Amino acid sequence: MAGPKDLPPDKRERIMRAALEEFAERGYEMASTNAITARAGISKGLLFHYFGSKKNLYVQVLREMVAREIERFRRAAPEPHPDIVERLLQISLYKQKLVREDPVATRFLATVLQAPEEIKPEVARLFREVEGFSARTRTEGLDTSRFRPGIDPAKAITLINVCVEGLRSVYARRVTPEMTDDPEAVEAMAQETREYLDMLKFGIYRRE
Repeated sequence: MAGPKDLPPDKRERIMRAALEEFAERGYEMASTNAITARAGISKGLLFHYFGSKKNLYVQVLREMVAREIERFRRAAPEPHPDIVERLLQISLYKQKLVREDPVATRFLATVLQAPEEIKPEVARLFREVEGFSARTRTEGLDTSRFRPGIDPAKAITLINVCVEGLRSVYARRVTPEMTDDPEAVEAMAQETREYLDMLKFGIYRRE
């Protein structure tokens, strides 16, 4: 059975870009395969021959976006900061930069948070892969020498990761495709992240 990899590179690139733009603008459920084929300059028969369904096309776009953004982050931050809080801020600033520089990709990724039931299993699987990469990015090569004496580094890192996951859950409910048109909202979220991380870094109670 023919698949996306069997397409000529130039035609495949046109289809993937057209699909990315259509899904980003209209979301999965409202996106039109007629519009995608018109943008890509191909027949609808060819699209379904290689992708099978709109669902498969959406998942393929998502899969390629995830791989691209992971590789892009690796190039942007080849040497992650050794301090865990500064590293998390580094990641946050990278995401803020992505919103400014690639709003179409950002808008598409935001639609994933509103994915319908039929594609949630695929989305969940890809997100598990991303979380595996994110966890390694947050924890590998850290300098824990600045932790207070008596603090168990493994427990401290676990606490920080739990807080980060909690924040991600909170932000997932606030992030919408429309945020790509509101850079101030993105910057405010980044500043809010810094405030939370500073609380973790310096504590919230005075020492008696």
